[in-house]
Amino acid sequence: MLYHYVQIALRRIWHKRGLSLLKIAGLGLSIAASIWLIRYVEYQWQFDQFQVNREHIFRIQHDQYSEGSIKQQSAMTAAGVAVVLKDLSPAVLDYVRLGRWIANDVVFQYDGAAIRDKDFFFADPSFFDVFSFELLKGDPKTALEAPYSLILSEKNAKALFGEVDPIGKEVQFEGRKLFTVTGVSKDVPAQSQLHYGILASYTTTQQMGLGIYGNDHLDYFYVYAYVLLQEGANPTALAQQLTKWVNDRKQNPLIKDAFSLQPLTDIHLYSNLQFELGPTGNGKNLWVLFGISLLTLLLAWVNHFNLYTASAMDQLKAMGIRKVVGATRVQLIGQLAMESFIFSALGIGMGIVLAKVMETFVATAFNIHLANIQWQDLQWGNPVLGLSLAILGGALMSILIPAYILSSFRPVHILNKTFKLPGIGINVQKTLIVMQFAIIIGLLVASIVIYQQTQFMQKKSPGIALEDKLILRGPLGNVHYENLLPYYTQFKNTVEAFPEVRNLSLSREIPGNQMELLQNVKVEGKTSPATFNRLTVDHHFFENYELELISGSIPKSLPQIDKKLVINEAALALLGFPNAQAAIHKKLSYFDWEFEIMAVVKNHHHRSLHHPLVPIIFDFFNDPSEDGYFTLSMNEKINSKTIAKIKAAYTAAFPNTVFDFFELADHYQAQYQSDIDFKRLNFSFTLLGFFIACLGLFGLSLMVFEKRIKEIGIRKVLGASISSIVALLVSGLLRLVVIGLLIATPLSWYLLNQWLSNFAFHIHIGWWVFALAGSLALLVAFLTMSMQSVKAALTNPIDVLRRE
Repeated sequence: MLYHYVQIALRRIWHKRGLSLLKIAGLGLSIAASIWLIRYVEYQWQFDQFQVNREHIFRIQHDQYSEGSIKQQSAMTAAGVAVVLKDLSPAVLDYVRLGRWIANDVVFQYDGAAIRDKDFFFADPSFFDVFSFELLKGDPKTALEAPYSLILSEKNAKALFGEVDPIGKEVQFEGRKLFTVTGVSKDVPAQSQLHYGILASYTTTQQMGLGIYGNDHLDYFYVYAYVLLQEGANPTALAQQLTKWVNDRKQNPLIKDAFSLQPLTDIHLYSNLQFELGPTGNGKNLWVLFGISLLTLLLAWVNHFNLYTASAMDQLKAMGIRKVVGATRVQLIGQLAMESFIFSALGIGMGIVLAKVMETFVATAFNIHLANIQWQDLQWGNPVLGLSLAILGGALMSILIPAYILSSFRPVHILNKTFKLPGIGINVQKTLIVMQFAIIIGLLVASIVIYQQTQFMQKKSPGIALEDKLILRGPLGNVHYENLLPYYTQFKNTVEAFPEVRNLSLSREIPGNQMELLQNVKVEGKTSPATFNRLTVDHHFFENYELELISGSIPKSLPQIDKKLVINEAALALLGFPNAQAAIHKKLSYFDWEFEIMAVVKNHHHRSLHHPLVPIIFDFFNDPSEDGYFTLSMNEKINSKTIAKIKAAYTAAFPNTVFDFFELADHYQAQYQSDIDFKRLNFSFTLLGFFIACLGLFGLSLMVFEKRIKEIGIRKVLGASISSIVALLVSGLLRLVVIGLLIATPLSWYLLNQWLSNFAFHIHIGWWVFALAGSLALLVAFLTMSMQSVKAALTNPIDVLRRE
């Protein structure tokens, strides 16, 4: 019997092979697209899953409030906080603190070779007990115990020592201190929230006189602190206990501290704090892509359901006869289900093969990583399980429901010449078509809005000059660090004499980077509760970056900058000045230093439009710093020849350091890379979903118009025009598209406004977006159906009526 069912099903599939190919191709494409999206989502979801203790590791988030409102949410905290938390509760098994050097990056030298790394941290000895990073050489228990101990990543060890065993070797830190290499670590996995290139023992900070890293320090945020909790510990209760203890000890009436414990596995996708270790993902965007994958799959199953049900109508008379001669309903269900099963199996198989064959192309085209899917991914909460259930559920429904419905009709009705599909069947079909177009219109609206928002962020002027700027990292580790001014002057004069270079300026940070935070700022002796951003610059910075002056004047020479500073509009408002002119010559103090405000400049977007405008206090270098960045404004496009000239001048002025450069515009735009990737993925897979929906509509119109061929012939005999027949055939389906638009509009408007609320600066959704999406859907639906309707309308009525 089973063989008989398979034989009949294959015969019908071959008989209508064009329509069968449409069904299989639509399902296969949708499954392949869903697999690609899920593998991308899964790759992001797998961050930090290699950590053995991942479920019990938490990072301390340190927030601060003033006058009841949040002033700061930081991924960093004070060095003593983790120590306090461990002392407060036995549920804290251990902690690890990671502290940066005061510079942006570090330089280590050995026997004429040098490496420069921005991922340098002082780390507690418990680092390898808490985290599961692999140490290739050295003892993980003791490698970070002694002062001036150093662990190099495999990559850095090879760059500095080649094939020589580095253990026990002494390397020079920025031309000052000697560190002993005690370990070599395997390079950090790509799917790690925490990346490091060099680790030094935390006890070194005390030897170097860095009091901010002391175990009793509770004031300034200089470390990333992770705690390992015992199983069953309550992180919320521990954070509340820590918050109360710190506030009781500090008793600061202006600023209140608040702590929370972030699960390690949530940081990559759901954290967007100040001073993140690196770029974080966007979990909400991943949920959007996950939704697109399921909706694309839903479109294909709806197509399959509609097309199979419509094509199976041809079998009803045969089934009626089989019932009359004694076939049971179970036998009819088996026959219908077998045909649908073969369609589903072929579609799923095609999708899996296509997803595998095209994975390299997709990963390269979209510049994304695709995770390998394994059986252990089939667990609750994992997107792989969601996709698997969607495929399985869709297959079961498309196999069983049509077979159950079509086998339920009585022979007396089926064999009647006037038999038509009952109203419930027609209504289900119409409902599914409306659902299809509501989904596709919603996805089109989303693609347009996401494109607009991404373009808005990329194209909006940040209020500061970014183009034609070459950035050089400061000359860390050079032999002249104790008296840098004459060599900096030499370099500046040399490069500014190049016709390609307009001018050079020096700053502690550059646009796109986070700045140092300032608290307890006093204006005219009164402490402000606000938190400010501090940016130390030279007196050429404002001219070089073309910052617009509102009031006052920028110092033009070195003697004039002593104890002077500049503020922006956002800082002006927080400091309580009624206008820019009122701030000029007022006294501002912090760190026991007093400054005079010399100028006020317009706000600019120092970071991406994901972030709000921030209050900035610009103070000045008294002498050039080996830390920070040199900004060279160029008169022409940057090329390799110009870079070579600049490098020669840099090396001559600053020997024994590492020359490192990049273009500022690229650095700043890199903040939007995840948005660009999301836009491309969303747009591409929305188009694919649209194509799949059109395949289904094309197949459905093919069958519907074929069944009305007699009606068309009669209408033509009675004088109907081709255009009126086309309008008649198309109008019914187009009405369903309009209903889909009416359903999609309010829902997509609400959801997209929720998505836009995550941006500090965003577009507003215009009515024309919905009109455009609806018009596109209507146009494509019309063109898709017109191909068959025109063909049907042009059929010779004599041939049609002769057949009848």
